[in-house]
Amino acid sequence: MSNLYSIFEFKYPVSVDKSILGKSYPIKIGGINGFIHIPYLPIWSENESEPLRKLLTPPEVALDWMQGADPIFWGKPYQYPSGHSSLHRVVFQFEVHDSEVDGQLVYESFASWINLLLDYIEVMSNQNVRIEQTLNSYGDNFQLFQWDENGKNQSITENKLITICLNDWQKNIREEQLIEACNLASSGAPLRLAYKLYLEANRAFLQKDYRKTVIECGAAIESELTELISVELSNRGCSDEDIGARLSNRSNRTLGGRFNLADSHLHLNLSQQNYSYRDLLVNPRNDAMHEAKFISQPIARKAINYTSTLLSMIAPQFKET
Repeated sequence: MSNLYSIFEFKYPVSVDKSILGKSYPIKIGGINGFIHIPYLPIWSENESEPLRKLLTPPEVALDWMQGADPIFWGKPYQYPSGHSSLHRVVFQFEVHDSEVDGQLVYESFASWINLLLDYIEVMSNQNVRIEQTLNSYGDNFQLFQWDENGKNQSITENKLITICLNDWQKNIREEQLIEACNLASSGAPLRLAYKLYLEANRAFLQKDYRKTVIECGAAIESELTELISVELSNRGCSDEDIGARLSNRSNRTLGGRFNLADSHLHLNLSQQNYSYRDLLVNPRNDAMHEAKFISQPIARKAINYTSTLLSMIAPQFKET
């Protein structure tokens, strides 16, 4: 047996919980077993004067590795003393019998594996892990002004109440989530359709395309409601033909119709006591899709929050079954 290694750099750093750092997690790519090694937190003294100037330190397998004459940049903590960090690089290690043959197997499957891993990380944390966030965001530098009575321009300050901070939206990946993401990616299990659509909503939100955000949220929930209703009707003894007829009924075809069927007729738990699905999702989605109305950031944020919450209730399994 011999070992193959790779230093992998994330195009966009992954925000991670302290619990992940300094550990190794089993993976399988192309049928080859291996590990993903995570760098360590720096060693902080009790009264560290500038703790965030210290960088993450190498995983144990890479303690003496250099990039030319320079140390390798693995990432950096961004919160002290919690240790939450931005992860820029990791080490992959594979135990192989034949370096050339097994190495080719890893090469052939790596792109699919890493993209699947990033899908799961994004679904679990809402982080921007691989898209250019500046796309579709023209307008950030838009500034209004007026001429005052002295002929000088006077800026009109933007109402900051409509600007929503993403700090509580994009969350750190926790250890149990990384373990689950690695296992799912290693199994090759694709995301279920509803979560693929949710990814599109999340990416649209990060790119400030709020109209697409609510449309994709609606598509994600409609997909999962259709599955939920079909299973419920089947459990109640309805045939496939009866289920198809019920779903294709004119009053049940739309997103609002699906909600009404699940709520008023089948009495399924959609957390109706806590959320108004019409106000949070159905009406904004209809405004965007059928009325071509502009959607504001707060409305899109509420829609994607609700979508995330409802999917966690009615589709707790991320993978396609």
